[in-house]
Parts: sequence; structure tokens; C-alpha cells
Amino acid sequence: MNEIFKWKDEYLIGINEIDEQHKKLFSIASSFEQSIDLDQSKNALMNVFQYTREHFRLEEGYMKNVNFPGIERHMLEHESFISEFNELVSNFGNSDSERSNILDFFSHWIVDHICKNDHLLALFVENSAPN
Repeated sequence: MNEIFKWKDEYLIGINEIDEQHKKLFSIASSFEQSIDLDQSKNALMNVFQYTREHFRLEEGYMKNVNFPGIERHMLEHESFISEFNELVSNFGNSDSERSNILDFFSHWIVDHICKNDHLLALFVENSAPN
């Protein structure tokens, strides 16, 4: 099986706390990818959902602490993701197409979000650091 949620160092943004959370998120998402039966899949999905919400809360707290100017837009992206992901999770019945939809949505969103939006946060922090 080709593992979708395999961590790659290219996802590192250079903020250790957030990088560690991202790694954990990939690990938790991998448990859904590898789940077999409906109960296991639903538990794994709930873990992904709950940890993602916790990660967003912590990341948004970090953005507030560093006075990140893009925080409002970033938070809107988080809210949009939670809404869309919640819809997918609520309707999950473990069919192959539902699993595929969730895996595609989450894997594309999280990689895109880390590589673009979270990277902007890291650049801001790096450029704000005293020389």
C-alpha cells in the first residue's frame, strides 16, 4: 500500500513546536488510512478530527503571540477546513469512495496548508527575529 500520510522533511516550516504537531497529525491520519473495519475507521477519524482542532487552537495561539498579521485569513482557512472535514466525517460509512474522498481531501489540504500558509507564518517569524 502506498502510504499517503508519510511525513517528509520538505513539510518542515522551521518552528519546532508546530513541526512536531504536524508530524503527529500525519501519524494520526495514517492510522485512519490503515484502519480496516468501520469501528476502527470511525475511531481513527475522530482522533484525526480532534487532534486537528487542537493543533489549530495551538497554532492560532502561537500566531497571536508573535502578532502574525495574516492571522485572520489563516483562522478562516482553519474554520473552513473544520466545516468541510466535519461534513465528510459526519457522513462517513466506510465505503471505498467515502474513504477515498476523506483521504484525498485531508491529504491535499494539509500538505497545501503547511507548504503555503504555515510557511508564511514561519517566514514572518524568521523575518521578525532580531539580527
